[in-house]
Amino acid sequence: MGRRRLLAAVGLGPSPGGRICVVKKGWFPDRWTFTVNEISAGVYEAVADDQQGGEIRHVGSDPDDLLGRCEREAAESTERGRGASAD
Repeated sequence: MGRRRLLAAVGLGPSPGGRICVVKKGWFPDRWTFTVNEISAGVYEAVADDQQGGEIRHVGSDPDDLLGRCEREAAESTERGRGASAD
């Protein structure tokens, strides 16, 4: 998915100054929010924030891949947390 399609998918566009900021609401999984920012020309940082002090960060050139990695790791973290509380 290209940058424009990614922005359209979440209903956002470029932020002032030409930087890209994509935020997904905290519905996946549970309490996580996801942000992708263009921090330099063609370099992106994706951040998953669990709203309780935990963060997952990835930096690279493919914002879609970075967002996917954050989402997968957030899901894994949530599952580990649920498993620990079930013991």
